[in-house]
Amino acid sequence: MVATLLAASAAIGQDPCSTVSSLACGNSAITTLSGTTSWTSQSLCGFARTGQARIYSFVPSATGTYSMTISANSLSDYAAFSWATSCAQGATWTCEFDVEPGLTGTGTMSGTWTVGTTYYLLWRGETTGITGSVSWSIGCLAPCSPGSANGYALCTNGTVPPGDGLTAPSCGADMELVSTFVFPGSNYPSTSTTPTLVSTLTVPQLPVGAVVTGGTINFYGITATSPSWLAEIIVDLHGLVEATGVQLDATEGPGTVASVSGELTPPFEGWNAGGTVELWAYELYDDPEVSPDGTIGNVVLQLEFTLPTPLWFDAPTGGNLVAGGTVFDPVSTGIVSTASAGTTTFYAACNLSGQCSEPRASATITVNTCSGIAVSPKVFLEGSYNPATGLMGDALRSGGLLPTTEPYTGLGYTHVSGGGETVAPAVLAISGNNAVVDWVIVELRDNAVPTTIVASRSALLQRDGDIVAVDGSSPVTFTASAGTYRVAVRHRNHLGAMTLNGVALSTSPATVDLTSAATGTYGTNARKSITGTFPALALWAGDVTFNGQVKYTGGGNDRDPILTTVGSTTPNNTVTMYSTRDVNLNGQVKYTGGANDRDPILINVGSTTPNATRTQQLP
Repeated sequence: MVATLLAASAAIGQDPCSTVSSLACGNSAITTLSGTTSWTSQSLCGFARTGQARIYSFVPSATGTYSMTISANSLSDYAAFSWATSCAQGATWTCEFDVEPGLTGTGTMSGTWTVGTTYYLLWRGETTGITGSVSWSIGCLAPCSPGSANGYALCTNGTVPPGDGLTAPSCGADMELVSTFVFPGSNYPSTSTTPTLVSTLTVPQLPVGAVVTGGTINFYGITATSPSWLAEIIVDLHGLVEATGVQLDATEGPGTVASVSGELTPPFEGWNAGGTVELWAYELYDDPEVSPDGTIGNVVLQLEFTLPTPLWFDAPTGGNLVAGGTVFDPVSTGIVSTASAGTTTFYAACNLSGQCSEPRASATITVNTCSGIAVSPKVFLEGSYNPATGLMGDALRSGGLLPTTEPYTGLGYTHVSGGGETVAPAVLAISGNNAVVDWVIVELRDNAVPTTIVASRSALLQRDGDIVAVDGSSPVTFTASAGTYRVAVRHRNHLGAMTLNGVALSTSPATVDLTSAATGTYGTNARKSITGTFPALALWAGDVTFNGQVKYTGGGNDRDPILTTVGSTTPNNTVTMYSTRDVNLNGQVKYTGGANDRDPILINVGSTTPNATRTQQLP
């Protein structure tokens, strides 16, 4: 809601500095200028002002150039709007606008206002006879920084899976930017009727995420030496820009033209990757009396492009703009090499001004020397998967229910060369697609004898299905020899699944996507097919007892523990807790009503065959 502020009324003849009203950006003020003030005539905006004076205070929340919206439909005379950093008639008042009656519009302040500084905003009528009021507001600046950014870690020689990388919140609308590139050399000659290559421009790769929308090519200082004509100077362009037989000027005579510009036309696909533009020059008619017949002083290419926010830089201030967007992968784009261990820090911001009061948000990509072998599995849990978004819910994390130590040891699972993994609270604070959904187990099994678990450890499952190490971004690593393994993923109340074939594992992490039908799995119907906007394969929900079976009736069934948890005599109760009985992983154990945890069990064994049992497809 936008507030409207009415200025405090100064008594007739009162000093306006004694009745200062504070104003926040985005809030409207209505200023009435009838009446008189104790201040004597003062020169504001080039004219003597004797009318009423009203003063507001404004404290910028960010450093920058502010805008002002004005509606003066009811004013009977001119009024000056000025500002100063102290409140007194003798202060240095900077004129911003001399507002005429009926003026409506938005203007930009002439100077930069500094965060935390108090500015006094003065309205003063031209004469004591002025009547009416002006409605106005100071616009808020766009945010300077996204506020936070998340790093990413991987092993040497590793790659970043699509959709992963450094992350930071969006700042809103895309930025519209222009890059300027100057062709090498100058005074390019036009000497004969044969096209001659006179300059080659190398256009570097634009920031990652850039989309070229247009541009211009500009020719400066075009000169034809008598008796040659300007109309005889022709250029061809080859490469990113393709044009032939371009006549720069139609003048049939010698002389100089200061500049000529041409608009670039689409398509612009692939231009963001950079390339070259060749400039060829020649004459329609070669005058033997002079050489060269003409020259072109300089040529400049300007590319217009959009870039999603936030903007990523390679330095905390200044530096190079390298990318834009909420997810930035500096590895696949060649900005960071994983050939050796090390760290590289990037900085996210919301604008290019360099006038922001808050620092850019930093995020570091870490390349680790990983011992053993690494894997990057992906899996969806039926209980929390939403086919309308393609993501799982993170209610356990957002509700503060996720334990910081893996739960599987407590459930009786015996890790092999693993167990006891813990996660830092900062990792559980990450939101968005990389928010943690729950703990899972990743197993490496012998390829020839898949009943043998070679190594296993607990890891973190994120909303987009990625399974990562406890640092929240690295692949899952094992102290084992490089080789071919079956990869299995298990969960405390879903049925686990294992790859049908062996996967070659080394220090470079292999991606194992169990959400895709392209990845075969051991057994029959090891995963459940979920339809919707984002169809996927997911692990079956409902193994409340963590015994490898989903049962609705009979001994050891998965339904009764839910009733016991809410109370056998109070089946309508809801219990908030981290529990295997919470089949849909929403942080609540429910036996009846909407989103209860009993129905998924019945559905997965068959609503018409409640005595059936669904068994985990692991050897």
